[in-house]
Amino acid sequence: MEPAIDTIIFDLGRVLIRITPEGEKFSALMRSLGVAPEAAFGLFWRESAVERHMRGLIDSREFYRLVGNRLASALSYDDFVDAWCDIFQPNPEMESLFGKLADRFPLGLLSDTDPLHWQRVRELSPWLARVKRPTLSFETGFLKPEYGAFRRAAADCGRERLDSCLFIDDMPGNVEGARAAGMRALRFTGARELELDLERLGLLG
Repeated sequence: MEPAIDTIIFDLGRVLIRITPEGEKFSALMRSLGVAPEAAFGLFWRESAVERHMRGLIDSREFYRLVGNRLASALSYDDFVDAWCDIFQPNPEMESLFGKLADRFPLGLLSDTDPLHWQRVRELSPWLARVKRPTLSFETGFLKPEYGAFRRAAADCGRERLDSCLFIDDMPGNVEGARAAGMRALRFTGARELELDLERLGLLG
């Protein structure tokens, strides 16, 4: 028999925070690299420099150097950071739901991210500080749906048993990976839909 869910772990991008690749600075950066902005989270996100940055294998200055060498025109480091991070918008609906859950459960955060993006989203959404020990790929070296990412996220929430954790992500492959690792998991399609799912599971009164 499965234990009761006692911990909820969230993905970050497209769940707790909105991602908008059509941002003016980010779009210009991608075009300078020969990448359509709407395709940035596909092929470009899987290239080696981006992955190594998200795994913490290179620091942000090295990432800037590697990407900057391919730009059609030069950008200072600060301008590059502004453009690279010009993809985030706050998500007030999820801030409200997160607050309700934080009053009832330990909450975790499991994100494939880099230090530049993490700094920006913390500035945009300071309520994320309610997660005491976020699990961030650039600190752990794990990317979803690797088993180690889910194991570490549970541990960061003080949980040895993965099956007492509920993981919420917008990507089907990550939801499947969490289930394969032993977690319960829901695919995020919107704040209202998630609220209904949580009510169905008896996690929201």
